[in-house]
Amino acid sequence: MKIHGRGYGCRKFPGRIDADKCGELTPQEFKQLLHLPDVGLVPVDACVRAVCELAQRKRFQDDTATKSALADKLLEMKVRATLIEGIGSGEMAAITLSADNGKIILEGTTSNDALPARAAKLAREIEGVNDIDNRIVSVPSRGRF
Repeated sequence: MKIHGRGYGCRKFPGRIDADKCGELTPQEFKQLLHLPDVGLVPVDACVRAVCELAQRKRFQDDTATKSALADKLLEMKVRATLIEGIGSGEMAAITLSADNGKIILEGTTSNDALPARAAKLAREIEGVNDIDNRIVSVPSRGRF
C-alpha cells in the first residue's frame, strides 16, 4: 500500500518523511506506523482507535478549510443514510445531495410527487442542517400524460 503526503514514518525513514522517499509500505510496516500488534488481520475497532489517536496529534491537525470540508462531508453522509433509510435506496438512486456549511442541496428527478417534500422533511431533522435547497423535480410518469 502506498502512503502519500507528509508526516508519515517507516523503518527506512523514521519521523517525518515524504512518500517518494519511503516508497511502498508493506501491511506490516503500516501496522508498525500505527503502533498495532502484528497479529495478521487487525480488527476494525483497533484501526479506528489508532487513526483517532493519530488525528489527535498536532502534526495531523487540519486547517479550518479542511475541517469545514470534512464537517460538510460528514453531514452529507448522515443525511444520505437517513434518506436511504426513510425513502429507500431505489428512490435515492435518482437523488444527489451535497452539503455546504450546513446547507443541504438536494437534486434529481422523480415521478413520485411526494418525494421532494419527504426528502426535505427528513433532511431537516438531522442535527447540523441549517438550510435545505430542494432542487428535486417531480415529473409525471408515462401513464399520466
